[in-house]
Amino acid sequence: MITIILNHEPYDGSDVTWNALRLASTLHKNGEKVNIFLMNDAVDLARDKTQKPESYDHDLVLMLKKLHESVLDSAIEKMKSWFK
Repeated sequence: MITIILNHEPYDGSDVTWNALRLASTLHKNGEKVNIFLMNDAVDLARDKTQKPESYDHDLVLMLKKLHESVLDSAIEKMKSWFK
């Protein structure tokens, strides 16, 4: 299991959060278990009220939500296989 800790403000002008979410997504797609721990300013990623600035190409909140949905979908499929 890999844990990625984010503590930067989501839209701070750097690619730190974007790269971390890309790494987490790639690891998950390759079968790794990934935890994302949000602390300090990074907790804003989990808030719906956090808006993507117009100057950013990527919606980091949406990226996190899609990753979360993907992990949940994988877990549901695994549980379904237990009952086959």
